[in-house]
Amino acid sequence: MARTGRFTHVARDVTSRAGVGMAYDAAKKHTLALRMAVPSAPALRRDGQMGALYVYCSAIAGGATTLTCKVTRDAAGDQAIVPSTTATWDVGVATATDGSVVYSVKIPLVLLTSDECYAFFKVDAGSVTIDESALVWQE
Repeated sequence: MARTGRFTHVARDVTSRAGVGMAYDAAKKHTLALRMAVPSAPALRRDGQMGALYVYCSAIAGGATTLTCKVTRDAAGDQAIVPSTTATWDVGVATATDGSVVYSVKIPLVLLTSDECYAFFKVDAGSVTIDESALVWQE
């Protein structure tokens, strides 16, 4: 018997990206593989709902107090599915240069050409290392 109901998935990239600065850099993006079926006909597409984007960082330096993130459906960063959104660090208790940011993203997720999306990052000052990003989504 087929499963029914709502299913929660996590798309994660754990590639460390050092030196993320004050401008988006396509070489320092994270690729989030949603692993959703991408049918050939738009009428058959499967829709999902984004839930949250978690970003874990280290080496916060140079006065950086916020992280801005955008998620796109293309690797160049030109076609946003989540527009640029800024959040303040929640810095570590034991290590003040480590931190995280959590974005609540309650929008429909409809990717017609690929099951991957791309997260781009920038800070308000200084630099940071992006250690991991994870997008939670449901279908």
